[in-house]
Amino acid sequence: MRPCGCLRLRATRGAGSWVRRWWGGARDTFYVKDISTPSATVGCMLKPGATLALFGVAAHEISGVHTRLNDLWGTTVAQIQMRHLAASTPQQRLAVLEQTLIARLSERYRLPPAWQHWLERFDANMPVAALVRSSGLSHRHFNALFLNVVGLTPKRYARVQRMQQAIQRIQLAPQTHGIAVALDAGYSDQAHWSREFRAMCGMTPTQYLERAPTQPNHVPVPPSGSSQIFSRQLR
Repeated sequence: MRPCGCLRLRATRGAGSWVRRWWGGARDTFYVKDISTPSATVGCMLKPGATLALFGVAAHEISGVHTRLNDLWGTTVAQIQMRHLAASTPQQRLAVLEQTLIARLSERYRLPPAWQHWLERFDANMPVAALVRSSGLSHRHFNALFLNVVGLTPKRYARVQRMQQAIQRIQLAPQTHGIAVALDAGYSDQAHWSREFRAMCGMTPTQYLERAPTQPNHVPVPPSGSSQIFSRQLR
């Protein structure tokens, strides 16, 4: 299962102050991030259900935006920051982040086994109606619960999953013809895939291949000498 959000702590390199501490919610579109200022970042990509377990709020309430950790965790963020600043290596900072997340997990918001099962077997090409029938819930109730857990509706989440599958195929075999990738990922034709790619990633499949990103969801974009990247993240 693909992650549905990301949590990051970012500090200006060489300085003692942290400039960003945020959670990026679920989204099905790209955003542009300025990386012109050198910085050190530690973060993680999380799975569906993490928003409820870590923050105690429905995923859709903080989807599609970046939210300051201070607004979610309050004054405890300052303590987390001090622990990160005291860590001397990237491995130690990751360990601190992992310990922080484990400590913040709430049993109160643990996903029921049935929901874990549905999310694990979620297929981008499976009709949503089939998943609803297997749940035994009404369509409206299922959609509402899915939105609370994942942050996107089932159809929007499937759209992101399908795009992830297509991009994985591009990464594994960049010379594969576009129509083969599109059909294999579940798109009706290459035109359908190209429209979805531009809408979700901000560029065409050809442009994506030309930029040959080393990280599938982070694409360098160098207009006018600007240091920016497009990031398409599933929060």
